[in-house]
Amino acid sequence: MLSFLRRRSGGPPPPLLPGVEPVTEIVVTESSYRATGQYADYDLAAAVVRFVTDMLAEGQYLRDELPREAFIAHHLDYYVGQVNNGGHAQFAGNSGWRAEVNADIRDGLALIGEQAAAAIFAECERIAAEQPKAFAKAAEGCGFAGTWQLMEALDTAFYAGPGKSIPAANAAWLRRLPIVRVVPDVDYPAEIERLAAQNWQRGARQAAAERQAAEARARDPLIQAFTHLAAQARPPLTFLHWRAGYHCEDGGREGMQYGVDTNAGGGIVYLFPDLALLWLNGAEAPAAELSFKALERHVQQKTGQSLARVVFWRPGGGD
Repeated sequence: MLSFLRRRSGGPPPPLLPGVEPVTEIVVTESSYRATGQYADYDLAAAVVRFVTDMLAEGQYLRDELPREAFIAHHLDYYVGQVNNGGHAQFAGNSGWRAEVNADIRDGLALIGEQAAAAIFAECERIAAEQPKAFAKAAEGCGFAGTWQLMEALDTAFYAGPGKSIPAANAAWLRRLPIVRVVPDVDYPAEIERLAAQNWQRGARQAAAERQAAEARARDPLIQAFTHLAAQARPPLTFLHWRAGYHCEDGGREGMQYGVDTNAGGGIVYLFPDLALLWLNGAEAPAAELSFKALERHVQQKTGQSLARVVFWRPGGGD
């Protein structure tokens, strides 16, 4: 017998630690449950999304420790929002086409009785399985640059009905679930904290999540670029986070601009093939300016990755 399988002599085996007690209810606010008007169905789904987010972030629960129904309602809402905004290609790209998300949507559409939508989603999965390269390109492009055409018929069918009927069916299903518990709005934070406190692994998981987040930031080319650029300001600035990136042009040059937040307030980072700028909102001159080549060299040393590829590469455009 291998040594690490032997029980050490001199006493009984150590007791097994108990598992985390699963959460068996979905807590929503009274205002969301009893909402009326045009957006009532969306309000209830948003309340479930909030509950899932709170349980994952504040409670540090794992997916399998929360009600499956909460994830189903959450991902049905996400599916509708993504497809209505930019089609199935955008949904595939932004969701990462994850198996557990797809399963929630597939099972959820059956549970809420949306047969037409279920057929559309099944066809999307068939395309992904039978045309993986084309599907991956469409997902990577999030439907831009013509990649939406692969799923144009699915989008058209979705917009004709399911895009409007899924939210109502999702909300009606939630209202029939006995595990949904409605609390006064003022009591919701305390209920979340009570459930979070029941997770005895909360502290350890939070610490691990913070370590993983720090490691991810250290490997992220954009975060390292923005951090270094902010540090070049006089006095040096602390980069906090970035929001979104958009294509921009200046004097015939094409580049990208990113909304950022620093300890001195919000601003914009402009990245061009020859120049990098950090401009604080309302300032008359850039807070920091660096050649893109120098910034690329710093990012390469920190992360081993090419900043130029992250910023300027486009799907189907080559290197």
